[in-house]
Amino acid sequence: MKKEKLHDEPLDLNKMVEEVVDLIRGDSLLQGLSIATELSRFGGYPWDGIQLQQVILNLIMNGAAAMRNSPSGQRKIIVRTAMLDNRTVNATVTDFGTGIDEKNIERLFEPFYTTKPEGLGMGLSISQTIIKTHGGPWRLEQPGGWRHLCLHAAGTTGDTP
Repeated sequence: MKKEKLHDEPLDLNKMVEEVVDLIRGDSLLQGLSIATELSRFGGYPWDGIQLQQVILNLIMNGAAAMRNSPSGQRKIIVRTAMLDNRTVNATVTDFGTGIDEKNIERLFEPFYTTKPEGLGMGLSISQTIIKTHGGPWRLEQPGGWRHLCLHAAGTTGDTP
């Protein structure tokens, strides 16, 4: 992945989240899974929308895989966005799976490390690189299978609708 200049025009993170959720609703892995969004209103930032959608998609798919064997009533994901201050947008993807074994947490972001038999071990590593490219820290919080990411947005917000 090469470092490229972020877009000049402000992009709406909420719209990016909605597009990802709409795109994957029919995926067979997501059958019996509830995906909810709780999106705050704020202006746009000069982000790379494709890259951030890749992160959101990866976190949702990882959460869905983590809940594959959970009872259908517990199979839910919540994607939230919030403005923390005038330069920081917080986005969280929360699943209600079994969580991650503590002994694996340190290695999760290593390239080619995976806990899934069908996994390549690249999704979280690439996602972490994307978030860092956008100036943000990346946090994984447990228990309850939380996947939490924080994006530090450069510049000032665009016009808030």
